[in-house]
Amino acid sequence: FAKELLFNMGMAAKQVGETSEAASALNELLPYAKQAKDARKFVVGSRELAGMVDKERARGLLEEALKAAEQANMKEERKSIRKALDAVR
Repeated sequence: FAKELLFNMGMAAKQVGETSEAASALNELLPYAKQAKDARKFVVGSRELAGMVDKERARGLLEEALKAAEQANMKEERKSIRKALDAVR
């Protein structure tokens, strides 16, 4: 339940421009998504959060998201994560 709530809170806050609240919710989401083995929420949450943090943290988030996307065979997500990684290098 917490995973769904945090994901939805983070995405909604981002849509209305509340980036600090979005970042907080998404940051809290990641351990729940990882524990539940919810690759989609982990990848999306990591990608969204990467756009709200400094480059070093973003790189780490995107690398973790790429690993999760590879393990879950998420082809399209892998492409977009690689592009995002290139942008923060």
